[in-house]
Amino acid sequence: AAKAGKHILCEKPLATNVADAEEMVEVCEKLGVKLFYGEDWCFAPSLIKIIDLINEGAIGDVLYVKAKETHNGSHSPFAKNAKYCGGGCLIHLAIHPVGWVLHLLGDAGKNKVVEVIGKANGGSDDNYVHKDNTGEDWSVGIMKFAGGQHAFIEGNYITTGGMDDKVEIYGTKGLIKADLTFGSNVSVYSRPGYSYCIEKTDNTLGWTKPAVDEFFNLGYVNELKYVIDCIVNDTEPIFGAGG
Repeated sequence: AAKAGKHILCEKPLATNVADAEEMVEVCEKLGVKLFYGEDWCFAPSLIKIIDLINEGAIGDVLYVKAKETHNGSHSPFAKNAKYCGGGCLIHLAIHPVGWVLHLLGDAGKNKVVEVIGKANGGSDDNYVHKDNTGEDWSVGIMKFAGGQHAFIEGNYITTGGMDDKVEIYGTKGLIKADLTFGSNVSVYSRPGYSYCIEKTDNTLGWTKPAVDEFFNLGYVNELKYVIDCIVNDTEPIFGAGG
């Protein structure tokens, strides 16, 4: 695509290894095409609001962040084989909170991660639930930034009841919590159930909170608008190799 002069929007992951990702960036820069990394969390309205509040000083200096994306497993057969996708739930799900935390705390690459502690099960028979996945189905990690902040990241395929995306930010003068997936202001109690609640929900019986506009709430609409604006106005994206 780059050799054909086409701008590129790449959804997660950018690549299955660092070397390939670096080559993509270098080739696109050399050929003068824009390479967008489509991290939808950076465009989610609730998470944009959180950054606005932090920049306003609402919770003082950020000390610690918890962020997670979990559900009961990918519907794609390719996601079951680490050969094709580079891993399991860490690169498929936890990559969203990792990307957003780097955006939140990384200061456009100036506040670098200086230490990482991680744990994941080993795939296949070592998995908790998904024995047919060669990648892991549970992962957690702790990131330490040069500025002293810490972040706890979680991604797993063992969560039933629907996709669960949450963040918590603790500061010197307050805290912020957000629920990206179960934060709907609509509550439904249903005996027969209905067609759709949120992604990865396997039933809609009893009390549920159906998404009102899932694609908008998760940032996809704003992400595409941003990409189009950058191309039309020939501006460099702030989400990508530089931050």
